[in-house]
Amino acid sequence: MSDALTITCDKSTWENKYAELKHYVHKFGDANVPRHYPQNVALGNWIVTQRCRYSQKKIKRERIQLLNEVGFEWSIRQKKWIRYYEELKMLYNQRVQVNQTPNPRLVIWIAAQRAEYKKLQNCEHSAITAERIKLLNDIGFKWTLKE
Repeated sequence: MSDALTITCDKSTWENKYAELKHYVHKFGDANVPRHYPQNVALGNWIVTQRCRYSQKKIKRERIQLLNEVGFEWSIRQKKWIRYYEELKMLYNQRVQVNQTPNPRLVIWIAAQRAEYKKLQNCEHSAITAERIKLLNDIGFKWTLKE
């Protein structure tokens, strides 16, 4: 009997947090609640839990669909990677030297891409994917400083 009560409470809690997320989206225009959101720490923690459950394939399809409907970002890392890639692509299109970028974090990101690629070349575990390599190759990315 307590299991049924737990499930009911869990559903109610999930729906309450989802409603709070919808309010956040309405107020800020996106579903990117910071992990340590000072106005609602519990909501930030709930967001982290949803991503974790998703990566472990422990979240119901209906909930995935609801979160997708409000623009929920399942992978923050992917979003950051794309943001840096787009910034680099813009610099390449403008023919600006990468070392002249006003964004030092982009320079660090570029070094990280080269390091991951080098790991892959050395048959070591690497976080870079074939898709990312293709995207970078397509814009003429230089994998070594000697190129």
